[in-house]
Amino acid sequence: MVRVDKLLVVVVVVVVVVVVAVVVVVLVVVVVVVVVVVVVVVVVVVIVEVVVVVVNSSGAMKNLVKILVVAGKFWITCSYATIYLWSAELFPTVVRNAGMGVASMSARIGGIFAPFILDLRDSWSPLPLLVFGVLSIMAGVSGLLLPETNRRSLPQTLDDVVPNQSK
Repeated sequence: MVRVDKLLVVVVVVVVVVVVAVVVVVLVVVVVVVVVVVVVVVVVVVIVEVVVVVVNSSGAMKNLVKILVVAGKFWITCSYATIYLWSAELFPTVVRNAGMGVASMSARIGGIFAPFILDLRDSWSPLPLLVFGVLSIMAGVSGLLLPETNRRSLPQTLDDVVPNQSK
């Protein structure tokens, strides 16, 4: 009986040590990610500020903004088309209409808030461009996280997506 108790204590200690090690590793990873994000944001802000100063000194800021606006509008139009393609592929048949409605509504909410973001230029002129650029990059990265559907059977029911746990 004493031997089993000692074994149980050893197992508990090992489990606690492993859990603490995992928590420490996760915390270190989170801190590293936060530091990297902060550094990237600072670098982007500095680069934008330098570009604004250089472009303003040459008088080409308006042309640069026009080019970026046209390019942005092009990619926005492309993204609206992909919303419908991805929604049709990723949502099961029984909830496809609701899923496409939510995806379309989410896209339209961005269009509703866009004019308000332009008011941010009163505090710092490149801020709206920076906000739109960062949000666009985040949307592009999140699109990369969607599952690949090439040569795979598409879900027809909710059980195809999330198997029933009660079985």
